[in-house]
Amino acid sequence: MERVCISCEGGNIGRLRIPPFSLEVGDLVCLHMPCLSDSEEEHLVVRVLTGKLSHPGLSISSRVAWAEPPVFRAGILSIFRRPRVGDWLRRKAGISPTEAGTIAESLGLNPDEQVCRLAGNPRAMLGFRAALATVPGAIIFSTVGLDPLGRKSLFEAVLSHIDQCPAIHLSYAYWTQGRRERFCHPRARCLEVTQVQKPLTATKSA
Repeated sequence: MERVCISCEGGNIGRLRIPPFSLEVGDLVCLHMPCLSDSEEEHLVVRVLTGKLSHPGLSISSRVAWAEPPVFRAGILSIFRRPRVGDWLRRKAGISPTEAGTIAESLGLNPDEQVCRLAGNPRAMLGFRAALATVPGAIIFSTVGLDPLGRKSLFEAVLSHIDQCPAIHLSYAYWTQGRRERFCHPRARCLEVTQVQKPLTATKSA
């Protein structure tokens, strides 16, 4: 296993500027995102950091997985697209039905339960376990939409694998009692991502 999974010289990704950083085995890096979660900016950053798009200032030596929770889109067609927990895990992680069932049950979930009925906490854990099942060299995750217990559980899960799978936390600011705050784990190395005026578009990998 490579010691350094990601080496970033810093630079623009779309309308965001990422500072220089490296992600090594055992690291938890927290990127302070100035945009909204599930925005075009976030999607672009994730595609670059997972190697789906190349960037001249970024070197990736291990496969990086995005721990994306299952998403349920409302609408008429959604009636016919309501995957069950076991089926979603199987397709997302590329694992067997038995393995998917074991993961679901370890999270206290019924493999036959519809994903759309799950709250934010179990969806986030599903996303993390699905990403972990692909045996990545590093992982990217977010705690948006989780309550304090969900954040605690997800961070504990991430840190329990940090010596084999370093992680990047995409952190978003939120308002509480009239204050703008941001939750970061005490162990994390925090880095500020800033907005820029002129975008520098990433190019597709060969």
